[in-house]
Amino acid sequence: MSSQFTLRNETDYNETFRSEKVRSQFDIQPKETLTHSVSLDWGLPDKWTVGAIVGPSGSGKTTLADEQFVDAEIFDGTEPVIEWPRTESIVDGFPQSATVSDITEALSRVGFSSPPNWLQPYHTLSTGQRFRVDMARLLLDADASTTVVDEFTSTVDRQVAKSISHAVAKYARAQKQQFVAVSCHYDILEWLEPDWVIDLETEEVITDPPFRRPEIEIEINPVHRKAWEIFREHHYLDDSLNKSAHSYVGYWDGEPVTFVGVLHFPHRQTDKFKRVTRFVTLPAYQGLGIGTSVLDSVADHYRDLGNRFTIATSHPGLMKTLNGKQTWRCIDSFSRNANHQGDSKKRSMNKSSSATRKTATFEYDGGNK
Repeated sequence: MSSQFTLRNETDYNETFRSEKVRSQFDIQPKETLTHSVSLDWGLPDKWTVGAIVGPSGSGKTTLADEQFVDAEIFDGTEPVIEWPRTESIVDGFPQSATVSDITEALSRVGFSSPPNWLQPYHTLSTGQRFRVDMARLLLDADASTTVVDEFTSTVDRQVAKSISHAVAKYARAQKQQFVAVSCHYDILEWLEPDWVIDLETEEVITDPPFRRPEIEIEINPVHRKAWEIFREHHYLDDSLNKSAHSYVGYWDGEPVTFVGVLHFPHRQTDKFKRVTRFVTLPAYQGLGIGTSVLDSVADHYRDLGNRFTIATSHPGLMKTLNGKQTWRCIDSFSRNANHQGDSKKRSMNKSSSATRKTATFEYDGGNK
């Protein structure tokens, strides 16, 4: 059910020499207050997870959020969500009640998938990384059923804003946590894919928005090993690259996004066994699913040539992603508290086992296609 809602902003007019000169020059009638009002046919869906309030600066977005989401946690997206430790790592800034597994999963889900950076203090991170960390902290530790972030993505590069919007919305839906983005930027809408949009410029409440994430077209090419220089600092382990590795880069709109390095793996049963030795997606593009899409394509290429294709990883986010894909199966695992285990069947990697899991090896089978 909808109802009429009027948003009215009033500001006392401050009479100064300059303002009076402008008023008289343009024949503006004298007023004691400056008023801006918007009328909306208010009515949100009964069930929703992600919403957006957009409009130009000064259109009343913050006022609307304050008045309509009185029980929500409202945060200023231009400021840190907490006072992060100055000398400790960002993982130490999360609640004591959160496990390391909870924290690393939250960081990975918002597209911040670089373990070395997890060990840095908050103030040493880039603007985009700090914003992702704040979003992970909010969604992991939300006390209210609804979280509102004002000035959402206003401080970050617009390319980064796309990936953050997609990742945060996906995480909020997985958490079943209502999330409202308040922004003057319209470019985030198709990446958020909100359940409703309030546009204060057009004075519309759109409860069935047409926004859908654009198709991401990736071009994958074999490249010289020198391309690794673009990606090496973002790899979470040794940043060297074996001279025998075959290198592939995925490009989006001509920009390098993901690197996959592949080595021949000696095996007693077959000479057609390949493994991934390096796999990196640049931070600005994390959270969009580009990395695993490129990885799947490279794996397809080798599988079509009759090879077995594997990847070993200790990255919790990648383990969770691959375990959830039909195209990969877990064939080996090492645990801190157990001896080497292995079989040909895909194992479930639930929370109880991932807490002790150190490394997992996955083989690509293309979903048995």
